[in-house]
Amino acid sequence: MNKSIKQCIPLPYLFIAMTMAPIFFIAFLFPAKATSAPYTNIESFINTYLLGVVGFWSSNFPFSSTVITNYIGLLGPIFAVIFFLKVRKGMIIDADQYANMTISKYLFGLIVLSSFIYMIVSVSYFYPHDLAAHNLKWRMFGTHIFTYATFSSGVLFIIYFITLISYFSLLYIPRLLIKKNKQH
Repeated sequence: MNKSIKQCIPLPYLFIAMTMAPIFFIAFLFPAKATSAPYTNIESFINTYLLGVVGFWSSNFPFSSTVITNYIGLLGPIFAVIFFLKVRKGMIIDADQYANMTISKYLFGLIVLSSFIYMIVSVSYFYPHDLAAHNLKWRMFGTHIFTYATFSSGVLFIIYFITLISYFSLLYIPRLLIKKNKQH
């Protein structure tokens, strides 16, 4: 009789809160538009040397939203790796849940995941989306600074989980499939 393993994926809540706090700090303390000297210099630096206007930004508060999207775009992948390492250290996974996984199911899941990652990367780094100019559903995130900061925190959180999902789909599950095929 197999004893079932209690799965555990511990989330580093303090780390998540500490990395999302600057988003709210920027949203509430930086001006909506860069009108004075220190802020215009920051805006010029971002547009010249960093990512510029990328990701989900808002024309209602172009300066603060550009700073936030650059924060997420530049530091998000670094934070995501740290998040993964913290989670991986205490993660317990029941390998038996993948017993029915076939190579065709795995490949289909890999295609879906790759499409999802492509969408997130293209939206975050290549194509700017003005939330204030979107339809009603998305406009609410570009109209109010609090909803924008909350939405941006969600984008950062999605980047965190992409690393975790990538680990499972690119390393963990293939390792199980190879082990399973060697046994047969």
